[in-house]
Amino acid sequence: MTESHIFDDRETEEYLAHSHNERTESLGDWKDRIEEARALVRGELSYKNPDGVVVDGTLQITNLADQMPRDTARLVSEVEPTYKAPIRGKSDKDDHNAEVRGAIVQGYFQTNRFDLIRPYLSMDLDVAGACFVCVWEDSKTMDVPRFERIDPLFAYPGIYNGRLLDLLVIQQMKLRDARLIFPYENFDDIFAHMQETDDCTIMDYFGPKFNAKAVGRTGTDGTR
Repeated sequence: MTESHIFDDRETEEYLAHSHNERTESLGDWKDRIEEARALVRGELSYKNPDGVVVDGTLQITNLADQMPRDTARLVSEVEPTYKAPIRGKSDKDDHNAEVRGAIVQGYFQTNRFDLIRPYLSMDLDVAGACFVCVWEDSKTMDVPRFERIDPLFAYPGIYNGRLLDLLVIQQMKLRDARLIFPYENFDDIFAHMQETDDCTIMDYFGPKFNAKAVGRTGTDGTR
């Protein structure tokens, strides 16, 4: 669980811009595969005729690409997970402390309705090959740590030797939509000359020591 900060120094701003360009390029093929897999889940099957014309077809049989993720999500939902906290010691007091912390953690999961998030994570793992949940302290909206599922299509993880280092979430939207989704952010100072229908890029950085949010202007020259 980490604190939230705004990128305010030039060095970190340059790092975020570099990470945006590097990860969107290096993970672009993965995003294409996610789009293809989701198209199969929807039953969309494109094929090319001998004359080179691409035809969008639909499946006329059982769609296993849709059925299998739903079946695994159903199985995941049927079993309630066990919530345990690590025991930090060998005394009976340490055992009791772990039980109390485990009960507290279970309350966090229940408050965030993790029973609704869990099947989505199972389907993300089946279709995209990865699933992500971010947990942070959001005192403006919740009294407990907030859990939020991250759509793998917008997630750009930093990985080293199979270990997740950090996560950059990149989404493009209209400025008007950004104001509705992030009511506590001041976009007026950043985009004083933009129209409500102009595009902007929202970047959420989740790291081991801090979280941060950055807003970029999307134009013909890319994201700034």
